[in-house]
Amino acid sequence: MFGVKYKCVGGTRSTSSNLMVIHVVILVFCMCGVVTSVQIRHFFTPDKANLKSPDPMKLECDLEYNTTEKRQIIVQWFLNDTLLYQWTENRTTGPFINKHYLDPSASKIRVQNSAIYAPIVITNKTIHHTGWYKCVANSDVTNDETWRDFIQMYVPVDNITLDQVFDNNTNELNVTCGTEDVYPEPQIKLVINGQDNMTIEPILDVRIKENQLFDITATYKLPINDLSASSKINCSIILPDVHITSSRLMQYNKSGYVDDDIITDGNVTTDEISTQDPNAQGGSIQNLINSYLISMSVFVILTLAREFF
Repeated sequence: MFGVKYKCVGGTRSTSSNLMVIHVVILVFCMCGVVTSVQIRHFFTPDKANLKSPDPMKLECDLEYNTTEKRQIIVQWFLNDTLLYQWTENRTTGPFINKHYLDPSASKIRVQNSAIYAPIVITNKTIHHTGWYKCVANSDVTNDETWRDFIQMYVPVDNITLDQVFDNNTNELNVTCGTEDVYPEPQIKLVINGQDNMTIEPILDVRIKENQLFDITATYKLPINDLSASSKINCSIILPDVHITSSRLMQYNKSGYVDDDIITDGNVTTDEISTQDPNAQGGSIQNLINSYLISMSVFVILTLAREFF
C-alpha cells in the first residue's frame, strides 16, 4: 500500500520502477535466445531442378539448439502440406522418411555438439516435386521456427522445329515453330531481323500429355512485302517459370528453302529465378525485426539504469 523506497545515488526509486527494469531484462533475455531451444541457422534450396539431369537435388537445413535445457527437439521437412521427413530426438525407431519422395539412404540427419544438420536428398526427381519446401524446427520449450522456399521442376527444350512455306494464294509466308515434351508450360516468340515488334498473332496449339509434359506449335502468316531476301527469322521457346529461352534461327528464302548453315539450335541463356511466398516468414526479415527489438530493449535498460543508479 505504501511505496517502499530504496536508497539510490542521486535520489530514490520506487518498487514499480524496479519491476519495469526486471521486465525489460527478461524480455531481452528471451529475444537473445537464452530460453530459445532450437533455431534454424542455415537454409538452402535450389531455385529450379532439371528433370533430365541425373544429379540428385539436395536441400539443407542446419539448426542450433541449447544443450543445457531439458527438451525434445523435432525437425520436419514438408513439400507443400506433405510430410517428407521427421526426426525426433532420442527416438530409437529412427526418422520417418516418405519413400514416395525421398531416398532413405541419402537423407540422414547428423548431430554434432549443439548443431543439427538435417539435409534431404531427392534422387528420382519428377514433376510432382515442384512446390514449397519447408523446414520446421520445434521443441517443447519454444514455438516452431519455419523457413521455406519454392522449387520449380523443369524439362528443357531439346529440339525446335522451324519451317517456312510460301502461300501463293495469299502471298504470305507461313512460318511454323514448335517443340515437344517440355515443362512447365512454354511460350513462343518470333522475331524478324532482331526487331522485337511482332504484331501478328499466331495460330497457337498447346497440348498437355498424360505425363504432364507440353507440346506447343505456333504458325505465323507473314506478308511477303514485309520481308527481304536477307530477312532472318528467329523463333524462341521460353519457359517463363524458370527464365530459360531456347532459340533457332533461319533465313527467309523466296523458294521456301531453309539455309541450314545459319541455323543455331538450342542456344540457351539462363537467368536466376526469384520466387517469394508472401505468406512465408522469411528468416532474414525476422532476424532484422528481432535485432531492432533487442536494440530498443537495450536502449530502455540503459536509460532506466542511468536514472536508477
